[in-house]
Amino acid sequence: MINLKTYVRPLLLIMAMSLLSVAALADFNPTNPPEPYVTQPLTVGVTPEEAGSASGSGKYMAGTTVTISTTGNENYHFQYWTINGYSYPDTTTTITYVMGDSAVSILAHYKYEEPVPEPWDPTNPPEPDLRLDVTVTVLSADTLRGTVSGGGTYPFATVDTITATPIPGYSFLYWQDGNTEDTRVIRAERDTMYIAYFGNDTVRYTETICYGTTLQVGDSIMDKEGHYEFFTTNADGLFVWNIVDLTIRPEVTSSHFDATFCANEPFHYEGVDYTQAGTYTRTLQNEWGCDSIVTFTLTENPSYDTLITAAICANERYQLHGFNVNTAGTHVQNLKTTLGCDSIIRLELTVYPTYDTTIVAHICKGDRYTSYGFDETTAGKYQQNLQSQHGCDSIVRLELIIDTIPIIQYYDTICDGETIRWHGQDLKTSGTYTYNESTTTNACGTIQYKMNLYVRPVLNMTFADVEYQYCDGSETIDYTIKSGSPVTYFVVLRKENSDFTWRSSLQTIYNGNILIPELPITVWPDQYTMTLTVHDAYCNEIQHNLTVYVNYPSDAIITQRWNDILAVRQSAYEYYKGFTSYQWYCNGTAIEGANQPILYKPEGLHGNTYQVEVTRAADGVKAISCSYSPTEEPNTSTLLVQPNMAAAKASVEVISPEVGNVSIINSMGYTVKTLCVERGKNIVETPEAAGVYLVHLVTPSGKKYVEKIIVY
Repeated sequence: MINLKTYVRPLLLIMAMSLLSVAALADFNPTNPPEPYVTQPLTVGVTPEEAGSASGSGKYMAGTTVTISTTGNENYHFQYWTINGYSYPDTTTTITYVMGDSAVSILAHYKYEEPVPEPWDPTNPPEPDLRLDVTVTVLSADTLRGTVSGGGTYPFATVDTITATPIPGYSFLYWQDGNTEDTRVIRAERDTMYIAYFGNDTVRYTETICYGTTLQVGDSIMDKEGHYEFFTTNADGLFVWNIVDLTIRPEVTSSHFDATFCANEPFHYEGVDYTQAGTYTRTLQNEWGCDSIVTFTLTENPSYDTLITAAICANERYQLHGFNVNTAGTHVQNLKTTLGCDSIIRLELTVYPTYDTTIVAHICKGDRYTSYGFDETTAGKYQQNLQSQHGCDSIVRLELIIDTIPIIQYYDTICDGETIRWHGQDLKTSGTYTYNESTTTNACGTIQYKMNLYVRPVLNMTFADVEYQYCDGSETIDYTIKSGSPVTYFVVLRKENSDFTWRSSLQTIYNGNILIPELPITVWPDQYTMTLTVHDAYCNEIQHNLTVYVNYPSDAIITQRWNDILAVRQSAYEYYKGFTSYQWYCNGTAIEGANQPILYKPEGLHGNTYQVEVTRAADGVKAISCSYSPTEEPNTSTLLVQPNMAAAKASVEVISPEVGNVSIINSMGYTVKTLCVERGKNIVETPEAAGVYLVHLVTPSGKKYVEKIIVY
C-alpha cells in the first residue's frame, strides 16, 4: 500500500513557505500560484534480465510523449508489455507513452524457446562416417514447359540458389516439396533432388463495361454480367486458360436540378464556370464511365457594398452591423444576404482615448472593502466614472477578490480490514474526511485538508477440483473470482517423498487466463503437487494446491518410421538411462501385446492418435506421452527386399536397380552390416538381433534407395 501522506505533506510545506514569501505583493493571487517545474522518472526494462534490452528510460515532464522500444536476444521471443504491473494491449516491440504526473515502470516480457532440433528422416539416415561432399540434383518435370538451373556437388553445408524458368506460354507451379518460389536458397547438408513442375499460363480479367457494349477476349464475346472460364491460344499457338469476371453498369441516366449564383461570382459545375442565368444541358461520365445527362436551371442573386463612419471611446467596442472592434481604422465585415450572396460593410472607425486606474484588493468572504470611496462586500469589478471632452470615461476601477478557505486534497488506498490514522482519526471505511488548520497565508486564516479514502476488497478465489495433464504449457487452470482483482501468479512444483522443488518466475494473468508455466527439461514426467500463488495488485495473495501429471512430449519421445511403424526415441532421453517397459495406446485405448519399443501396424498409422507409456530405468517411474498424430508419407523406393519380414540370420533377396553399396541400419541409426550388391537379385543374411532395419543403397552415381526389413 502506498501512503500518499509521505509525499504530499513535504510538498504542502514548500507551497506554504512560497505563499508567505509573496504575500506582500499587491498583484499576487494566492488562489492561483505558479506550477512548479516537475519531472518524473520513467524506468524501462526487460524480464527476464538476460532476455534483451529496452530503451526510453529517463525523467520527463507530464504530457511528454516518449518512444519506447525493445530488442530480444537469441532464442528469446517478445510476448507483451506491462505498465506498473498492468498488461498493455499493444504487442509490438515499439510503443509510445504519454508521461503522467507520477513515476512509471514499464517492462518488456520475453519467453525463452529452445531451438528445435531437425527431426530424423528415416528415408535419408545419417552416414556412419563424415561426408566431405554433398550432391544436389535439380530437374524439370517437363523440359517442354520449363527449364532449371543450379545444383551440383558441394562441400557440406554450402548455401546455393536454384531456379525454375518457364518456357513462354507456361508458368512455374511448385517444387516437389511444395515450395512455390521459382528462385530459392538451399543448404546442401545431404544428397538431395529438387524437381520443378510447370503448367499452362492463366490470365485473369476483372472488367466493367457499360450497358449495351461488349467485351472480347480472343474469339469470345461477352455481353452479360457473370463469371467466364475458357481456353484461347497465344501467339506461339499455346493454350492459355482465361478467367473473366464481368460487371455490366446501368444504361444512360438523366437528372435535373435547380441552382442559384451570386452576381459577383460564377457558378462552377464539372469544370465549367457559368455567369448567366438560364437552363443548361451537360453530358457527363458517371462513376463507371457511362453517359449521364444532366439538365440544370440557374438563377442570379444580387450582392451589396456599404460604407459606415463611427467613433467610440478607448474602453468601448463597436458592435453594430456584425462588427466587434475597438481599434481605429478601416474594418470590413463580409456578410451574406438571405440568398447567400456577399453583403460587404466597410467601417471607418475613430477611437478617442480614456483614462483608467485599477486597484486590486483581497478580503475574506463576509468582510467589507471601504477604501478609495468604495463600500463593497462581494467579489467583482467596480468603477467611478468621469467624462473627457469627447465624452469618454476617466475611470477609477476596483478589482475586488474574495478569498475562500483553501482545500488541500489527499488520496489514499487501504485493504479491507486495515486502518489508517489521519489527524487523530482512525479511518477504515471508504469516504471523504476533513480537518481545518489555522494559517496566515490567506485573508481567511484557515486551510482545510480533505482525505479521500478508498478501501479495496481482498482477493477471494475458488478453483476447480481437477487433475491437469501437462504437455505443451498451454493448459489453463480454471478459477472463479469472488472478490478482488488477481494480477500476477507463480507456481511451485513438488514431488511427494522427494526433495525436488521447482519455482516459476512471476507470471501475468493475461486475458483472464492462468496457465501452467512452461516447465524446464529437468522436470521429469511424473505426478506432482503444484502450489499456485495468486496476487492481487494491492492487498493479498491466495494459495491453492493441485495435482499435475507431466507427460512426455510426443514429438520428442515418438518417431515415425514410414506409414506403419512408430518407435520410442531412446537416444533423446539418455539421462533417464533408458526405459524398462513399454505400453502403446491407440486413440486412448491400450493395444494388446504392444509392449515393445517399436509399434508395427501393417494396416497403416494415419488417421489415429497414439501414446506410449514407459517405465524409466533411472527411477522406475511409469509415465505416458502426449498424443501423437502420424502423417502419411509417399513410398518412392524402387529397392525391393523379399520377404521384408524374416527371422534372425535368415537369407532374403535384395533386388537392386543398380550396382552399389548397401548399409543395413538399425532403429538407433547405427550401421550393423555393409556389403556390395549387383544389379538384380542378391542373397543377403539378416542381422542376428530382432528389430526394424533400413536397407540403404548408394550407387556410384550418388543415387540413394531405401527399403525396410523387420527381423523377428
